[in-house]
Amino acid sequence: MRRLIGLVVLMLAAVGMLASPASGGGAFISATPASGAPGTPIVIDGNCGVATADVNVFIGFEINSNSITIATTTTDATGAFHANATAPQIAPPIIDPGQGEIVGLCQLSDAVRVTTPFTLLDAGLGAPQPPLDPSAVPAPQATGPAAPQAVVVEPTFTG
Repeated sequence: MRRLIGLVVLMLAAVGMLASPASGGGAFISATPASGAPGTPIVIDGNCGVATADVNVFIGFEINSNSITIATTTTDATGAFHANATAPQIAPPIIDPGQGEIVGLCQLSDAVRVTTPFTLLDAGLGAPQPPLDPSAVPAPQATGPAAPQAVVVEPTFTG
């Protein structure tokens, strides 16, 4: 019986270490919707993984190693946070359409970083298009009469 109690205490201690504040256990972030064009409202919810109130959380959009802050908020007593943000404007080459991430950075003694995918759509084109592969485009086929040839006209000056 003593061994069983000792084993239970050891297991509880191990679980406590796994969920320690430094590990950020239980930390997450979610964004709804998971894609949108610039200006699309985004609802962001998450948790820093530590039951601590008033922790500053910086929320950004990151793509191709570039990022822009889209919201800031603080945690409640359970470590949860909520923010309303907007999908950022496209600003090539820094922020381009494509698959990026919504990133939450919890300002604790050991910063906790949480991410979730977000696809920034091009407002004019809808979903980002893959690069065009020239080898996949069929060669033009001749149809009908021959195409007209270009005419070169050179001015002539007299006098």
